[in-house]
Amino acid sequence: MTNYWLHRISHEAQLSYPLLKENWLSIGFSDFAFPDFLKQKDNLGRNEWGDYFEKQFKELWGCLPRSRYSLWYFLTDMKPGDYVLVPGNGVFSVFKIRGRAEIIGERRFGRHQNN
Repeated sequence: MTNYWLHRISHEAQLSYPLLKENWLSIGFSDFAFPDFLKQKDNLGRNEWGDYFEKQFKELWGCLPRSRYSLWYFLTDMKPGDYVLVPGNGVFSVFKIRGRAEIIGERRFGRHQNN
């Protein structure tokens, strides 16, 4: 079943809009940009992943903000084949998801950084 999503990317606009031009849909939440976070999503069932997800917010942020649901939907419910409406400055764009979420913390604008 194809789903349709509204996704705002205005946080860290200096990064998110150039990434969008390269067909990368971003969400932020860099505190959670560590490989084990996504590995746990792949290794756990939905309920166990939900428990882990909530635990990470409590440990890293000390609370459970409502904004966490944006990350939950981005990682858990948005699937390849779904459509995403992204509003911008007086315009909007529609994208079709082609791949799974991944952490691109070391990737900038389609190129890898070497440390």
